[in-house]
Amino acid sequence: IQADFLMESATAQAEEKPVQLKKVAVALSETEQYQEALHSAEMGETEQALRRLTALVADNPTYNDARATLINLLMQQGQPDKAAAFLADGLELQPYFPPFIEVKARFLVEQGKNDEALRVLKKAPPVLASYPEYFAFMAVLYQRLGQLPAAENLYQQLTFLHPEKGVWWLGLGVTEEGLGKNAQAMEAYA
Repeated sequence: IQADFLMESATAQAEEKPVQLKKVAVALSETEQYQEALHSAEMGETEQALRRLTALVADNPTYNDARATLINLLMQQGQPDKAAAFLADGLELQPYFPPFIEVKARFLVEQGKNDEALRVLKKAPPVLASYPEYFAFMAVLYQRLGQLPAAENLYQQLTFLHPEKGVWWLGLGVTEEGLGKNAQAMEAYA
């Protein structure tokens, strides 16, 4: 009943005076644009996500999360040269942004340069609690390079911080086993 009354009132007003409607274009905020790009990627609309992220990074070159997502998406799509170009630009603007440093190290690992990758990661490490995956990557590199005490130390810190991460417990167990600490390895495996 109330809706009918409002409709009649609006109709009566419209008959008295024509209503002019204006189209208003509202620009999305950078965060909204980024969320739209993420949604496109989740829906499998990769090309649209790449276009949105590329435009967003072009408009705001220091939007690090958008750039990091773009780099990762380009890598997933088999476009390492484009990813490397966006990474180089990002590192020039933000040389200490951990996700950029980590991606650079991953590029080096793909080229078989584990020593250099570890050096890159060690130059300016972030806070462990903020970027635990960064340190897990370091631990793997320490393992590969035979620097087991350093790997053990990182895995111990990581498992203390995130005891639910089974893969880090596995890494700790493998490392301790390599150090001849079989009892501790069995505990980590358990």
